[in-house]
Amino acid sequence: MGLSEIAHVLKKVFSQPEYLLLSLLTAMIVYIINVVIANIQNLLVWIPELGLFQSLVFIKELITGFHRTVTLTTTVSIVLISICTGILLSLIVCKFKMSQSVEKPTGIISGIGLFLGFLVPGCAACGVGLVTIIGLGSSVAALPLQGTEIALLSVILLLVGIIKVSNDFYKCEIVKKQRKNR
Repeated sequence: MGLSEIAHVLKKVFSQPEYLLLSLLTAMIVYIINVVIANIQNLLVWIPELGLFQSLVFIKELITGFHRTVTLTTTVSIVLISICTGILLSLIVCKFKMSQSVEKPTGIISGIGLFLGFLVPGCAACGVGLVTIIGLGSSVAALPLQGTEIALLSVILLLVGIIKVSNDFYKCEIVKKQRKNR
C-alpha cells in the first residue's frame, strides 16, 4: 500500500469525530503523563503544601510551561510520540470495531514503541521519562545522543505501527485463516 492509500485510511478514520477526539485526548494524556513523570519530585513536595486550587494552578503551569524547562529535542520528541500514540490508538480502535481483531505483530511493534516513548521520551539527562525514575538517567545520558536515539527509535516504531495498521486496515486475517483451514 502506498502513501496515497495510507492517507486515504487516515482521512477515512479521522473524518469520524470520535476517532479525532480519541486521538487528541490520547496525545494530550501521553504529553501530560510525561510532564508529570518529569516533575514528580516537584509535585510530591508542593501539592501537599498547596491547597486544591493552587495545586491545580501549579499543575497547569507545569504542563503549559514544560517546553521551557527541557531541550527543544525533548519537546519535539514528546510531542511526536504523543501525536503518533494518539493516531495509532485511534486506528487500532477503529480497526478493532470493524473486524473485532487486532493483529499481534502490530500490537507488539506499537507496544515497544510506546514503552520506549515513556521510558526515554527525550533527553534522559533532563530528567524526563521513566528511566530517570528508576535511576538509569545517567546511563542513558552516556549514549552518544544522550537518549535522543531511544526517543527517535520510539517515534520510528510508532510510525511503523501506524503504517502497518493502515496497510492492513481493510484486510481480514480471520477470513484468511478460515480459508486456510478448509
